[in-house]
Amino acid sequence: MQSAQTTPVIFAVGEIAHKTDDLSKALEPVALMAQAMKAAEADAGAKFLDKLDAVHVIGVVSWLYRDPAAQLCDILDIDPPHKVKAGMGGEKPVRLIHDAALAIQSGEAQAVAIVGGEAQNAFRKARRSKTRLDWTPRAAREDAWGDIEDTTLGIRKQARELGVQSAPHVYPFFENALSHSLGQTPTEAVQAAADIWSAYAAQSVDNPYAWSRTAYAANDIATISETNRMVAFPYPKLMVANDSVNQAAAIIVTSLAFARAAGASEDSLVYFHSGAAASEPEDFLLRPELDACPAMEAVLDAAANQAGGADAFDLAEIYSCFPVVPKLAIDHLRARGFRNSAAPTVAGGLTFFGGPMNNYMTHAACAMTRKLRAGDGAMGLLYGQGGVMTKHHALTLSTAPPDHPLSAAYSVQNAANAARRDAPEVLAHYEGPARIETYSAYYGPDGEPVLGVVIARTPDDRRLIARNPENDAETLSLLTDFDRTAVGVDGVAHVIDSRMTWAVD
Repeated sequence: MQSAQTTPVIFAVGEIAHKTDDLSKALEPVALMAQAMKAAEADAGAKFLDKLDAVHVIGVVSWLYRDPAAQLCDILDIDPPHKVKAGMGGEKPVRLIHDAALAIQSGEAQAVAIVGGEAQNAFRKARRSKTRLDWTPRAAREDAWGDIEDTTLGIRKQARELGVQSAPHVYPFFENALSHSLGQTPTEAVQAAADIWSAYAAQSVDNPYAWSRTAYAANDIATISETNRMVAFPYPKLMVANDSVNQAAAIIVTSLAFARAAGASEDSLVYFHSGAAASEPEDFLLRPELDACPAMEAVLDAAANQAGGADAFDLAEIYSCFPVVPKLAIDHLRARGFRNSAAPTVAGGLTFFGGPMNNYMTHAACAMTRKLRAGDGAMGLLYGQGGVMTKHHALTLSTAPPDHPLSAAYSVQNAANAARRDAPEVLAHYEGPARIETYSAYYGPDGEPVLGVVIARTPDDRRLIARNPENDAETLSLLTDFDRTAVGVDGVAHVIDSRMTWAVD
């Protein structure tokens, strides 16, 4: 049995959601983080911030800082030995919490904070109204810590030049490939997504830190309207992560001995049982399967196996930037015993709770901790993903101490690689017949389609990515038809002005 000095626990959590129309009162990201850290101290009922061994700050997107970790510590008047700028990725909070637990277990640390915050809502309001924010002067892009360019998503130049610029442009490729493999029309796929999304919305209602606390019904989520316009086929706005929030969260991982010395009650502590991580190729065009995710499956399999089966999870947070992610994850877990009655979220999801860029899973860990403390379950699963279904990390938490130490070798990359087929060759230039493998269409602010993009296979099974030709209404209509999928439709690829195009044959 581990000693109290090397048994890691979640000791305290803190969150803030700051809504204001008075931009003079709007808090910048590091100020929000400071509030979250102070809230964690209040949660613990003890002063401990000056005793931290490390502060890890999740990558900030909504404001450019030279060193947000050092600045946060200055605000809090603390000087931990390690002030870490942790980087980007939706899975990053889960990874950092897991690594903090391992640092406690190895004796390298006794108290570690993982914290992140975003103020995109205030920033956008200020930009629209041309209001100067009295925040830390923005660092020059070349001096700023972190890399917020879309290239971090692994979108190759060839795809970006066709209009595939960001996550909302990529996830529909997976969604439309999956719905075709399940034999669904786009309408049926959207309804299935809306059913899942309504379960996320239901959880946000009772979360005091959620940005939206409206219990959207599935029909509201699936129906296109002025307030729920199309974004990227087949997703309307209510199926897309909402990054226009001002939110921050902090998780404090300590040793059991540290928590007890600080006066923590035994029923307030959450223990670590297991975890796993794996990745897909960063370039989504180099993935053999666009309707499946071997890295996700390997990570979830490991988490379920280590828990004794997916039916051991009373609570779960399944990452939810776009519906295809929980669709794949929930189906995979249910095949391994995950209960139909178990909600896929404890926080409310990135559409309804809010999607503070890379920091959502820190909030999810806060919500999970509160649920476990309240006795809503005995074991919970945190599953986060980053990039465009690229990086995957799972962590299992429990109200009961584990009977074994955490394994430091948590990578299950070998299992993911073994399940992955060889990737097809991707063509930069091609002219000739090609059949759609998957596709999407992108919409303007008025909700009208402006561009269609297909991923297609040649007769010899090589892969290409192409857009519809200019003013080709027939092809664009095919790619926005909710009554039938465009997967499997034959067409012809051409190179026009050095750009690959695809049109209906």
